[in-house]
Amino acid sequence: PDDVCFQNVKREIVATLDVSEPKLVKDSFIDEALREHRSDLLFRIRRQTGEPALAYILFEHKSSPDEMVAWQLLRYLIRIWEMLLREGVKQLPPIFPIVFYHGAERWKVDDSFSNLVELAENDPLKVYTPEFRYYLCDLSAYDEQQIKGAALLVIGLRLMRAVYARNFIEILGETIESLYKLRNAGAMAYLQTILRYAVATRKDLTPDGLRQAMSGKIIQPEVEEVMSTTGNIWLEQGLQRGIQQGLQQGLQQGIQQVQAEDRRELATRSIRLLQRKLGNLDEYIQFRINSLSFSQLGDLIEATFDFTSEAEVTAWLNERPAASSETLNN
Repeated sequence: PDDVCFQNVKREIVATLDVSEPKLVKDSFIDEALREHRSDLLFRIRRQTGEPALAYILFEHKSSPDEMVAWQLLRYLIRIWEMLLREGVKQLPPIFPIVFYHGAERWKVDDSFSNLVELAENDPLKVYTPEFRYYLCDLSAYDEQQIKGAALLVIGLRLMRAVYARNFIEILGETIESLYKLRNAGAMAYLQTILRYAVATRKDLTPDGLRQAMSGKIIQPEVEEVMSTTGNIWLEQGLQRGIQQGLQQGLQQGIQQVQAEDRRELATRSIRLLQRKLGNLDEYIQFRINSLSFSQLGDLIEATFDFTSEAEVTAWLNERPAASSETLNN
């Protein structure tokens, strides 16, 4: 989405960070009593030098600004560092604290922790007082179109926070509904990215679960389009019976029980999916795809969204050994 929230981040800060492969940390650092008004996300990232760093995102759900948010942030930052010390780190990595706020009132609270401490400007104790600032994204400061662009980021981050929750399907449904209401801001394309992330992360997510999440949220033609373009053909066609039989003994065992005709159908659909993105495929590539095992076809569909050329598909296929006839028939 548009960089409405981050357009004021100093370039020298951005230049030091490598956010190409952020890794989500499942832990939350917010007190149980405050979770009605707050949620959070922690990502492990790296500096451009290769050294570790973290980005901590705090969502403020209150209708008005919280003057003590810097105090709360300090507590959360300490908890994060405590977690890392338990993991055995020798030096604490820097943390980039970010606050997302979308209340009714504008955020006019100072973003410096030291302003919470009663000290004169020239007080000699000031050098012994903790000091840090947080980066604020105040959605109340932007017009409707700008908020729509920033809201895509907020919605996506919230879903990532909930990806391990037991009520994930319910939360996914709410996410889909929110994105559909923002469809003029390009949210439907973003929805496909969200669903690809959900399918890749939640191995127990079935076609029925996706349809349940989308039911009543978006119109039926778009349900079908989303299902096909996010690789859910893999789940719906190839694994329908395998998942039903294999949930108790593991997904892989379920895959092996799917009939050979389903594997061939999945291969055909994999080719169609690639052709929709890259155009007509070379006959040799199609032959190689038809020779893949069922699990390899599943991997291919997940990889399809990263391909930009036939050469990349060929390279991917060359890295996979040909499946044996016994595997293809199982």
